[in-house]
Formats: sequence, structure tokens, C-alpha cells
Amino acid sequence: MGILAIANIIDGKNTIGLRLLDTISSQIKDVPIANVIGVLASGKATIDNVGLENGKLVGTNGSLDRLPKIMNGVLVGIYSPVIIVNQIDDIGYTVTGYKGTMVKLKNEDVLKYAKLNGIANGKIVNRDGKEFISSINGEYPKISSTKLAEQTPADNKVVENNKDRMETVKEQLTTPKASEEQMERLKNVVKEVFEQAKEDSEEIEDTNKSGDTSNKKDKEKDSDIKTTKNIKPSNLAKEIDCGNGVTAEQKIVRAMYNMKFTHPFYFAIYSLLKRIETVDINTMAVATRELYYNPYFVAKMSEEELNFINLHEVAHIAMMHSFRRKHRDSYIFNIACDLYVNKVICEEFNLEPGKTVVIEKVRIKCPTDLCYHPDIDVMKDTPEIIYDAIMKELEEELKSGNSMSNAGAQMGGSKGSSSKSTGSSSSGESGDADDQSTDNAEDKQGKKVVYKGKVFSIPESQRDIIETDKTGREKVMDEVATRQMLEQARIRVHGKTASLLDRLVAEMLAPKLDWRKLLRNKLIEITQTITTFAKPDRRFISRNMTLPGPKQLEPDKLKGAKICIDTSASISDEDLGVFFHQIRDLLNTYKVEAEVIYWDTEITTRADFKSIKEFEKVKAKGGGGTDPTSLFEYFESKACKHKPSVILIFTDGYFEPIDKKYHRKYHKDTIWIVINNREFKPEFGKVAPFKIEI
Repeated sequence: MGILAIANIIDGKNTIGLRLLDTISSQIKDVPIANVIGVLASGKATIDNVGLENGKLVGTNGSLDRLPKIMNGVLVGIYSPVIIVNQIDDIGYTVTGYKGTMVKLKNEDVLKYAKLNGIANGKIVNRDGKEFISSINGEYPKISSTKLAEQTPADNKVVENNKDRMETVKEQLTTPKASEEQMERLKNVVKEVFEQAKEDSEEIEDTNKSGDTSNKKDKEKDSDIKTTKNIKPSNLAKEIDCGNGVTAEQKIVRAMYNMKFTHPFYFAIYSLLKRIETVDINTMAVATRELYYNPYFVAKMSEEELNFINLHEVAHIAMMHSFRRKHRDSYIFNIACDLYVNKVICEEFNLEPGKTVVIEKVRIKCPTDLCYHPDIDVMKDTPEIIYDAIMKELEEELKSGNSMSNAGAQMGGSKGSSSKSTGSSSSGESGDADDQSTDNAEDKQGKKVVYKGKVFSIPESQRDIIETDKTGREKVMDEVATRQMLEQARIRVHGKTASLLDRLVAEMLAPKLDWRKLLRNKLIEITQTITTFAKPDRRFISRNMTLPGPKQLEPDKLKGAKICIDTSASISDEDLGVFFHQIRDLLNTYKVEAEVIYWDTEITTRADFKSIKEFEKVKAKGGGGTDPTSLFEYFESKACKHKPSVILIFTDGYFEPIDKKYHRKYHKDTIWIVINNREFKPEFGKVAPFKIEI
């Protein structure tokens, strides 16, 4: 065994490279076609499944076209064929997929998968009524099961009993096909995030060169934080007995598949993570795309609470909390993130502390001692907003001389012993602020902080957001890869089921439009003055005449605005999610007296609103063609009681020309907010440029 070709890398119709797997080190590498040809031509190495013929690459065990195809890291097609790495005596095979993860399976399991999805470097043979796998050319490398047992005795059990591994390889080898639109969006997201993050990175470097040491001080202050660099993997899960003959490794795998049945989107993310066993953390924790777990913690946890904790850790990664801390205090930001994700999970699964639910025969229990506040609004609040509220509380208590705030304001947790809580940092200590003693602010649970009248803390040893050691370009690329992973997870479950977390992730990944500057400029134009009897014109008072005087309108009040949302057939649910996210930003920025209008070829729904709640009550209707002329016909009609002061049109920009008689009249009042159409050029009005932010 050596180097194995496991996938074609394409940029559309053309193959531009091969994904190679080193079967000894288990590492994969994407290599350009020219480099592969150069290596084979030199004779320095051989690559299984591929050879050189007349200067061109050819398949040596079946055509290269039989290998799975990947574009931008995403599988093209519905399923990946299985790829045989070697044969284990006559009892099974080592197999892999386009990701390069090698798994040992019994003969019948490989046959089962091959019948459904095919074999890239083999075929199914039926001889005398008996089916078996055969190499197309030559034979597969063979490994003795005796030798295998001597080297890795635990792995031999996998061949004997591998139902979980069969499901694992099926998940690793499969992913739904991404549409051209989804792929285009994915490429744009990656490109723009990289450019924006690169600018941020350069800005930080410029700051450091200029002598600003604030970033250095922040690092010194958080020097006791565990990072990915000082966490070492362990190999104990296969040996630790959880009772009933189940090992910690089997328990964590079972929890993974429980997630598959409870909610596909959580499972889609979980299956893409790198899971690392370690004793350098006390519970479970996450970095950017890694999930760490202590096998002893897994062993002692009840299965129903372990199911909740898995959901908790996945939510941290889905919301990219490792990237969002920036210069905030790590301990307090961890609490803020815990408060947020626990509320998300409780809303998603109809849970509350201490409650157990059963979904598809899977029990999920919300621990009683976790960081949870019932008043968090997951559609309005964010970890950053929660963090700011905690910091404001700390500052106010510090001014008043409260001893708890003195401890909390030090911004960090003390080294405390392990708590008896049941879930990493999702387990916290909480209670009413008035009931907590202020004499012992630095207890086993760590520093205490107050949020909306309740006190929360987590042990230092149970922080579950691990800092990355990456900086500069590496950190930029890590962020890009994480966004790609989340997009891929969303593609996998597209159309399968509704999910609160999926919706929140869609909004987080949504491009932030720079409509604020355009709208602010427009408001300055339209909020000059009005006349009102509340402020009579003083020039005429001496003449015993009471006439209305001038009054400047509030610059932060959006009155007479028309929020026009395209609901034609070309607008997807994801597009509407982006639109709603932008509108919530608008409503959080301005006081409004506006009208929401849903339209396709005509006005389908319209209603006045003054708040987010009133806006969300208006149901979106549509699904036909696209004709924005209908909007301007409505503005001109008697049915439009309040003429527009500013018009915000959310659309994909694909529609027929607008009647020219409206161009001049509405040129200054119209702002087009366009998604997935960079070529859009308005006939009149202005277009808000895209900007990606976290």
C-alpha cells in the first residue's frame, strides 16, 4: 500500500487535479494534473488507480471517470462510490471515500453499499449464485487479519461488529448534490470572506507595527486559556468501560447517530467535524472545526444528557463562536455564548432545564445546572449583545463597590475544581442575583457574572470554546474553510427539514449590505423640515396670527418607507432569510412607520407596521413571475394612502424593464438591495454594495 487516487478535482467540466490518499499516514492532498503527470513520468513513485499512457493520465483499475468528482471541496453528484484500499483475508475490506477516511468493513457491508452506489476501483461479480467484490485489473493488496489483530486488536472488533462504522462510511461517502446556484453562492462567499478577512488581518498587522500593544496585552491577560496547541490526543476511549459492555468510543458514536435522528442539520455539521479524544480537557469543547471530548467524562454522563451536550457543542461551531470573540474577555464571552446556544437548543427541541423530550425514540435531557435564561430572544439577541449587557452590569456594580462585581471585573475565571454539573460549559451555576452571597465571589464555579437579574458562572476547567493558535493568513483560511463547511452542511439538508439553527446560520452567513450609508444619506435629504402648530412661527405671533412653524424631523425615524420584498419563483427560502436578516438590522437601527409589500407580478400582500413583531405577522405570498412595475403603479394609485419617502426593494434583480414613466420620478427615492446578481444595473435608483461580516 502507498499512494491512492480517490477523487477527481474539477472546475466545471474539466478535471484539474486528483485527490491523493497516503494510506500509511492517512493524509490527503489535492494535486494538480501537471504535478501528477510529472511524478509518474519521473518514475519516482507509483499511484494506485492511476497510470501514464502517451503522456496522459489513465485509470489502472477502472476508468478515472469512475472516481468521485469534487469541486470547491464539495462532492458533485448524489453519492460517492466506495473505493477499495485493501482486502483483509476473506472477511472484509478497508474502504474509503472522497474524504480519505479509511474504515474496515465486512464483505456483506461493502456489497450492500456497492449495490446502491457502485465501486470506483472494482466490480460486483455473481458466480454460481454467490456475489463478491472483484478488482477490475489485477488484485487488491491483501492484509492478514491475524497481523491486523496483532497490530491493532481493537480494530479487529470493527470487522466483526461494524454496523456503526457502516453508517459512518455511508455518511462520509455521501452528500447531496449542490445546485449551480448554491455552488456559485458558495464560491462568492469564500472569495468575499477571504478578501474581507485579509483586510482585517492587514489592519491588525499595521496596528502592531505602529506600536499598539493592546492586542499583546489581551493575549497576556488570557495566557491561561487552553489552546489547540497544548491539547494532545489520547487513545483510551476503546478501553474505558461505560457499563453494559459499552466503551466510551461506542458511546460517543451512538450519541452521534442519535443526533442524526433528532435533527439532520446538527448531524450534517457534526459529521464534518474532526473529533479528537483527549484528557487535556475535563469535559467536551470545540475549536473552529474540531470537537474535543474527554473519554472519562463521556463514560460517566447519562446518554440523554450527552445528547444535549453534543447539540450544544455543534451549535457553538455552527455560530462560529471561536471567530467572534475578537478582543472580548474569553471567560465572559464563553458564558454569553453558552446562554445563547442553550436557549437556541431549548427552543429548537421544546426543552427547559431538567426537562426530557423523546424524538424518534431518542431521549434528550436538558441539564438543570446550565447557563440558561428564559428571557433571551434568539432572533434579536446575540452573544455579543449578551456580553455587552454583562459587562455593563459589571461596570455598574463596580462603581457601586459591590464585591461580586470586583471579582467579575477581573475578567477571568479562577482555577476551580471540577463541578458536579452535567455538561461542559453548558453546565453553569445560576440563580437570582438577590439570593447570591457576595462574600465568596471566587468559588469552585469560577467568577460570577450577572445577566438580567440572574447570576452565572462556569468552572475555569470547563470552558468549552478553545482558542486557536493560528494567526494572519492561516486564521483567514481557517475562517474560509469553516464557512465552506457550514455551507456544505446546509446543502446536505436542503429541503429536508426546517431548523432554527439552520435559519440562524443562514442569516449569519448572509451578506451584510451597506444600505445604512445610502439610507442615512436619504434620510438627511427627506428629514429637513415640516410645518406644525406645535411650534408656531414666531414671525407672525406679534401680528396676532398663529401659523404653523418649521420643525426638523427625527433623523433616526424612518417614516413613509416602503419595504418591498420580491417573492417571485426565482427567490428561494434562503434568499428570503437573507432579506429578513437585513430588515431586522434596519428595524433595530431606526424607529419606523413603514409599509411592507410582498410582490411578484403584482402586489400579493401589504401592511403597515411599526415594530419587528408587527412586521413578522405579515405573511409572505407569491411564487409567480417578476414585475416591479406593479410597485410603482401601486404608489401612484389611491390605494397607497402614504406616499413613499424612501423605497427599499429586496430582489434578485431578474425582471423585465420597468415602465420608463416612473424612472425620473422615483430615481432619488429608490434603493435596490440585490442578492446573487452582481451584474445587476438598475434603470434608476441606487444599488447597495455587498459586504461580508461575521
